[in-house]
Amino acid sequence: MKRAFTLIELLVVIAIIAILSAVLFPVFVAAKGAAYQMVAVSNLRQVNQASLMYVADADETFMPALGADEKGQWAWFGRATWKGIDESAGLLLPYEGKRKITDPIVAKTKDYMGDHSGFGYNWGYIGSDLHISGQYYEYPYCLRPARLSELAHPSTTLTFASSNYYAARWEGGDGQDYDFGFVDPIGSRPN
Repeated sequence: MKRAFTLIELLVVIAIIAILSAVLFPVFVAAKGAAYQMVAVSNLRQVNQASLMYVADADETFMPALGADEKGQWAWFGRATWKGIDESAGLLLPYEGKRKITDPIVAKTKDYMGDHSGFGYNWGYIGSDLHISGQYYEYPYCLRPARLSELAHPSTTLTFASSNYYAARWEGGDGQDYDFGFVDPIGSRPN
């Protein structure tokens, strides 16, 4: 004769599974977060390498952050068109390889002057004229980006970082996060 499980035994097994899942769930969430962080750091290294290849090809000059010409506005990540951003005109595209390099967390946000990569470029001290004048009021003049030799502290100068923009409700925004293609340097000391 077959012996079946009793209701008590089944409830004990379900309780043990529930306790184990409650203990292990935060571990899995933390592991997933750590994996995203490792991918983001690796991709940030790759986008910085692509930037350095651009600098090497451009006579030791960093790429301009943004500008305008007879075809309209453009930024380091592409050209503005009536359909949106044309990423095929991005300055780093030839150096990124076969796939677009992204930050897996920020790239999921909506676009606000960005390219859905999740990375922001240091427009102030590297990609614009700010490294010459030190004055933010001259924004958005990006006619003469910095040369590598002009960086006073190259090992501590930020080129790219994960970047997002929070449109705060108290400033008329919608309270959402957006991908933003630029970062501001911290502090007032140029590069």
